[in-house]
Amino acid sequence: PWGELQAGNKENIVPSVQILGIEVQFGVRNTVKKVPGFLRCFPNLETLHVQSRPISEESTGKVSVKFWQEGGPIKC
Repeated sequence: PWGELQAGNKENIVPSVQILGIEVQFGVRNTVKKVPGFLRCFPNLETLHVQSRPISEESTGKVSVKFWQEGGPIKC
């Protein structure tokens, strides 16, 4: 699963990827919180396609707008 990649580890950096598609369950808080760290593994990303996947289990909480604002831009 993509959530196992950890940013900051040079072994996980994939500079050749310019277009990426991910599927995210936005109703699962722990999954959503992994997205910014995952995206840091692709420093040359130009196009990101995000598909919201239906929740197969009960929602585990919302991630507030503040979470995304505090994250700010992902530095490459």
